[in-house]
Amino acid sequence: MKINIEQSAMSESIKNLASAQVKVQQEIKDIGKDSEGYGYKYTSYDTLVKYLRPLLTKYGLSFVQMPVGNDGEIGVQTIYMHTSGEWITSVVKSPIVDSKQMNIYQSVGAAITYFRRYSLSAFVGIASDEDNDVATIKVEETPVPKPTPAKKPTKKVNTNPVSQTDEVILRGMLKELGDATVSGQVKEGLETGSINAKNVEAYKKRLEEKIEEKNPGITPEEVDEVFS
Repeated sequence: MKINIEQSAMSESIKNLASAQVKVQQEIKDIGKDSEGYGYKYTSYDTLVKYLRPLLTKYGLSFVQMPVGNDGEIGVQTIYMHTSGEWITSVVKSPIVDSKQMNIYQSVGAAITYFRRYSLSAFVGIASDEDNDVATIKVEETPVPKPTPAKKPTKKVNTNPVSQTDEVILRGMLKELGDATVSGQVKEGLETGSINAKNVEAYKKRLEEKIEEKNPGITPEEVDEVFS
């Protein structure tokens, strides 16, 4: 089955949202997998929401999730919001499954529940599945553009990919900072993996400090400190 993750959108500024997200991810912990599917374990949506709601509220964050779709597809739109009025949103959809095990209403309901859990986990940055997600759903991956060959040897880096939410937050922070040199380095860092899941929070914190200082002059050497 093909899963479509549509282009994300966000408010003109996400400075406050990004700051709150850093604080949430400093406190967040992966929680137990309390449900079991076709040979895999996962955290149920109810358990996920009960764990996340007080933590998000603590830092002024909230979310809304709404079913979306058409005659052939079903999905969920998630809006991730901050009390400042800043927001990020994305839509994930897939074709409606014709299954012998479920009628059309059960199939649609199962897809909506799965996408609500999948999207919320991605936005917050928490692992809600054991390893691979639902065995009967195969994600069609979009080819990642190959990075431009470097003119000098690149450092060996950890290539754990960052989440879609973190990429959106980084883009928003760079827009706030307004520095073309840094934007280019971030793009290269995401392509090569030098910005990855292990150091993205440190990098966002560094950008946040620069935004707070209202100083757009962040040097390549300062950026490299995050990757060292």
